[in-house]
Amino acid sequence: MLKALLDGAREMSGDAWFKRGALLGTGIGLKWLMDGPFDYILYPLVMWWTGMYFDSWVLGAAIMMIASIPFNWLQIRLYDAAKIDFFSLEALKSFEDTGEVGITRREKLSLFIKKWMRKSRLVAFIVLSANDPFYGVVYFRDKERAFDGLTKRDWMNFIAATIVANVYWAGLILLGFETIETAGEIGGFW
Repeated sequence: MLKALLDGAREMSGDAWFKRGALLGTGIGLKWLMDGPFDYILYPLVMWWTGMYFDSWVLGAAIMMIASIPFNWLQIRLYDAAKIDFFSLEALKSFEDTGEVGITRREKLSLFIKKWMRKSRLVAFIVLSANDPFYGVVYFRDKERAFDGLTKRDWMNFIAATIVANVYWAGLILLGFETIETAGEIGGFW
């Protein structure tokens, strides 16, 4: 039954789109399996531990920033070794560089996105990096060097993306802790 369902989806969407969707789904699933325990278990535990025993959330953020450097570097190395555009980032870079053509509503939207991507590179870097440094680094790497390691410029982006991501995660986790503490005080739990 699953085979018939997949064959039907492939026929409706076209083989290229089906493959792109399958790659994207695989990439997101693998990325979540790698990032989930780090982001949602280890990060909050270290922040809680350093906050409780050292009274320093900054120490927890610093520890996790240092821990995330080899973790994210390994993910980039695995992505480069696979030489597969799991997240459509290389395709998105190509999309950004295509010319301005078309008059339909879909093409106008496409043109708007392309212009925004060209003009708002800093915003795109922050948004991609806050989600995960991997995305910020891979997206802003030169197209000619896709799947080919990191240059000096890429390493600078890697460090900046790591800082952005860790400031975001530390702030988000601290906000969560403060929300739980406030809710506990209001509810009379502690």
